[in-house]
Amino acid sequence: MENCANAGFPVRAAPGWSGVRRRAFALIIRTGLDHRAVKGHEMKFWGHRSGRASGWRTLAVIAFGLFAGAAAWAQQHKVVFQVSDPAEGKWNLTLNNAHNVQQLLGKDNVKVEIVVYGPGIGMLKAESPVANRVAEAVANKVEIVACEQTMKAQKLTQADMLKEIGYVPGGVVELMKRQGEGYAYIRP
Repeated sequence: MENCANAGFPVRAAPGWSGVRRRAFALIIRTGLDHRAVKGHEMKFWGHRSGRASGWRTLAVIAFGLFAGAAAWAQQHKVVFQVSDPAEGKWNLTLNNAHNVQQLLGKDNVKVEIVVYGPGIGMLKAESPVANRVAEAVANKVEIVACEQTMKAQKLTQADMLKEIGYVPGGVVELMKRQGEGYAYIRP
C-alpha cells in the first residue's frame, strides 16, 4: 500500500501503475468521497447537490475510464499455437494465423509462440518444405519451439533441426504453462 500525499488515504496501486495514474485515481476518489476536497460547495456522497464540482467529477470519471480502457487494450496480448500435424497445409495455416495476429494487433503488442510436438515435428527439420516460412516467422518475433521428448522418441538431434527454432522439454507441458500464464490457446 502506498500513501498518496494528495489523497490522505492509502491507495493500492495495480501492477504497472505509474505515479500519474495513482495520483489521478486518488484525485477522483478524493473529490468524490471527501466533502473537504472542494471548498465552498456542499457535497454529498457522489452527491446530488454538489454544485460546480459535479461537472468536474463526471469529467474526471469519464477520463479515468477512457484512460483505463486504453491502458488495458495497450497491454501485451499472448497466444500459443499447437502444431502436432505433419501436413504442410496445417503448417501454412498456422504460420498464416500467427502472421495475421501480429498484423492486426501489432507485432510489438502480441507474443506469439508455436509449440510443435508429435508427428508435426518433422516440419522443423532442416530440409522441411516450410523451412523458409519458419525462418521468416522467427525473424518476425514468432517463437517456435520443438518438444525434446518427441525429438528423443524420433531419434532427432538439434543438428537435424532448423537453426532458428527453440526447444522445450515437453510440448504438452509448455502448452499447459502458457495457458496458465494467460496465453490464448489455438489449435488450427
